[in-house]
Amino acid sequence: MGNTNDERIAYLATFGWSVNAEPKETQKVKIPDTAENKVFARYNDLQKSQGFDLTEYAGKEVMRYAYEILNYPNASQPVYASVLVCDGYIIGGDVTNTAPDGVIHGFAMPAQAAPELTQETAPKNTTNPMEQSTTESAEQSTAESTKPNTVESTTAPG
Repeated sequence: MGNTNDERIAYLATFGWSVNAEPKETQKVKIPDTAENKVFARYNDLQKSQGFDLTEYAGKEVMRYAYEILNYPNASQPVYASVLVCDGYIIGGDVTNTAPDGVIHGFAMPAQAAPELTQETAPKNTTNPMEQSTTESAEQSTAESTKPNTVESTTAPG
């Protein structure tokens, strides 16, 4: 899974993400060929926390597809899901919040992240952003839920 755009979008949807139908960026990236690289080691720790391991791809060029996430909780700046693909298979990736205080975390929504990632990804407000506490917020949420889903209503050129 990961060879086609539809497969990558479907994969991100398994985590609850709604994304633009076309990637914002597509590029070849080279996986560092040494575990001595501290930045790579930290990034690979993130990958391992979500069931991936990039060490077997060391030194290889892979494709990176970055999709804008449309439903990131409380996003003040664009948030992107990067999906790494090698030989037609998803081998890793992350979610990057581009806000000044934003962080990089695994594909799971922040409320679902592993405990060590939750502290990094959760803002000081620890309430569930999906819960509405006022009638006005609930009415606004209901109105927003009637908007068409961008991914489902957009047809990618074939």
